[in-house]
Amino acid sequence: MIFDPYALSFVMLFLLATLGVALLVCKGPAQRQMLLPALLGFSLFNGFAVATVDAPGFMLVGYFLFIPVLIAGFRLGAIFCYPVGVAIATNAAPTLARLAEGRAAKRVISIYFILTFVTLIVPTFKVHLLLSPPSPDLRALFDAQFTVSRGAASAIIAILTALLTPMYYLALYRYRKKTFTLFLLIFLPLYMEYVRDAYIGRYMVFFALIYIFVMTWTFKARWRVALLVGTAAALPLLVSLAHSYTFLRLGAVVGESSVIDSILETFEAELMLPIRIGVPLIDSRENANLLGYFTWLFTMPIPGFIKDWLPVTITYLNHDISEVVLGVPRGARQFYIVLPGLIAESMFLYGKVFFVLHPLMIGTIIGGFAAITQNIPRSNALRYFLSILFFFNLNRGGIASVMPMLINGFLLFALIIYFAIHRAGRLRATHRTLDNASR
Repeated sequence: MIFDPYALSFVMLFLLATLGVALLVCKGPAQRQMLLPALLGFSLFNGFAVATVDAPGFMLVGYFLFIPVLIAGFRLGAIFCYPVGVAIATNAAPTLARLAEGRAAKRVISIYFILTFVTLIVPTFKVHLLLSPPSPDLRALFDAQFTVSRGAASAIIAILTALLTPMYYLALYRYRKKTFTLFLLIFLPLYMEYVRDAYIGRYMVFFALIYIFVMTWTFKARWRVALLVGTAAALPLLVSLAHSYTFLRLGAVVGESSVIDSILETFEAELMLPIRIGVPLIDSRENANLLGYFTWLFTMPIPGFIKDWLPVTITYLNHDISEVVLGVPRGARQFYIVLPGLIAESMFLYGKVFFVLHPLMIGTIIGGFAAITQNIPRSNALRYFLSILFFFNLNRGGIASVMPMLINGFLLFALIIYFAIHRAGRLRATHRTLDNASR
């Protein structure tokens, strides 16, 4: 990873300038907590790559155009969805308060744990492995995605778990000042998932650690110095362990790299994805099936076993990208998912001319969620979940890594809010009728 000093200087200066613009665009801390992490994540996972000597000119231009368009999209989404946030805060605040701090929060957490635990029983009994966890095996898990069909019970549990996830993070607000309890509530489900699949993604562990850091930083102000010192001390070890896990999950022998070499190799592997994967993708001159992509977006809430019967072509973006880059069909032994970065993903979707439509849509989505959550009391825990989703998952894994959660995951959440608003409206109408009758 050799940097072009001029390109790196321009990238850094441009990032600082756009962060200043973003601060002006955001209305309140809640919006800043959404937009700034998204911009920093984009610069981390794309900015370093486009500032290297290996980056073609169109990638650098793409970087400079992507951020302003994303900010513009954010502002549009925030303006459009602000009335929705006000309506939710006005009419559904008591319902959301119960989900965040009341007995309903405990019920949500309990149900979430039960659903996760049931996956150790159905379809295969694996509870005993909690005390003797298996070795990580990514290859077996990935092959099973194409060779083993998921049963109806497992599919239903997965759907219910996804539907509960936003409310689960909202309910974690109840334990915002109980760091050890929060740690258990975050990592025990991850551990059960690891036991079930004999694998857990490194990004899921880092996501959980970032979440605990942010929650502790926010609600345990007296711990901030210790938190910074502890993070600085632990981060090199964590990155080194993540590097070793890369080999262990594939059943390979872990090399004898030093901690510094492990850190450098890990950062280069993660931050150079736009060059190693994104550039070959664009050079292939292949493009996504846009009709299939939007069909995937708009049919996402429909269960897979129903979509299989629909006379439509659905584009699974990361699978299509991986087929183009690897040159092998999905399901083949040599097939795996590759991550090209958001710039290359944008150009694969819309071409080099109209690729800015992708950051416009992404910014609108982020702005919409920011405007909706900014007026909701006690939504910090949920908002931090979304912030990390936009910082980490979106910028590393692309749009396909976040849309299932943003669409499917929030369906039940949206229904609860809708009925709360509807009930509040009916109560107001009843009170007006009674007031008029009493006059």
